[in-house]
Parts: sequence; structure tokens; C-alpha cells
Amino acid sequence: QQEQQEEQQQEEQERQQEQQEEAGAEPPAGAPAPCAAPRVARLANPADLYAAAQSGNVDAVTTILEEATAGLPAAPAADAAAAAAAPAPAINNAATAAVAALVNGRHGPDNETALMAAARGDHTEVFRLLLEKGKADHAATNREGQAAAAIATKAKRAGPLRALSLAGATVPADLANDALQL
Repeated sequence: QQEQQEEQQQEEQERQQEQQEEAGAEPPAGAPAPCAAPRVARLANPADLYAAAQSGNVDAVTTILEEATAGLPAAPAADAAAAAAAPAPAINNAATAAVAALVNGRHGPDNETALMAAARGDHTEVFRLLLEKGKADHAATNREGQAAAAIATKAKRAGPLRALSLAGATVPADLANDALQL
């Protein structure tokens, strides 16, 4: 009977903790802190970020990225351009992994990322946000083997190519030459 009571108390504590987490309240003193990954996963759906990038909705992309990256360590200002230009960094914790999954999630029949959708739509500000704040993997490729730079070139979108270049990323020479003609 005592075991039953202890089990019921444990279940009640777990229920209360879940309710507090859902409401955004702090857990009771002595309770373990919730893992960052579930918190980030509840904030945004990768499909929402993709749709916002595809439509060029700067406000929605900004909000999603700010919520997803809240609590993550910021890159030093001097390294911001280099960090944006580099492929996604090694995943070192659950929160960073959740943000990477959000930003680099694949969608649609072409298996594209939000960065690719922004490149195709010539949504340069969204493209820049995904690179700088979301640390999007600009080298990721879609089903056809095209990275964001190739998609921007094929769609005759110079803005995203300039954003890549300004972020310090190397744009392949053939794509850069094509961009100059846009």
C-alpha cells in the first residue's frame, strides 16, 4: 500500500511538472531542470520555418529563430561572418541539435531546406537570417544534388548569392560568374 502511494505521488509530481513546463513556469525546487531539446522542439515546427522562408516572411523567420536559439551561447562578434560561412558546426548538445534540425529540416518532393526555399524565392533578408542566426548549412543539397547557391543561380536570384559571399562563404566560380550576369 505504501508503494502504491509513493507511485501515485511520483505520477502526480510528473503531471504537475509537465503542466508547469507547458505553461512556461519554473519547476518546483529540487526538481530536475527540463532538457533544452524538448523545449526547442515545441517552439517551432520545421515546416513552419520552411513555409515562412518560402514566402519571404521576415518577421515569422525572425521570431522562429529567436525562440529556437534562446539560451544558446552567442558566437563572438569577430567570428560571426566565419561562423555563418562555415557548414553547420558539430552538434555539441541537445539544444543545438534541435536548432540544426529545425533550420536544416528537409521538405517537399525536392527535399529542400528553408535556405533553399529562400534562395529560390529571392528572399535575400530571410536567406541572410537563416545563415547568420540559424547557422543554416549552405552546403546541404536537395534531391537533385543542388546547394542553395546553385538553386539561386538557376532561378536567376543574385541576392542570395551576394548574401553568401558577404557571409564569407565561397561561391563556386561558375556560379559567381553566372550571378554577375543576373
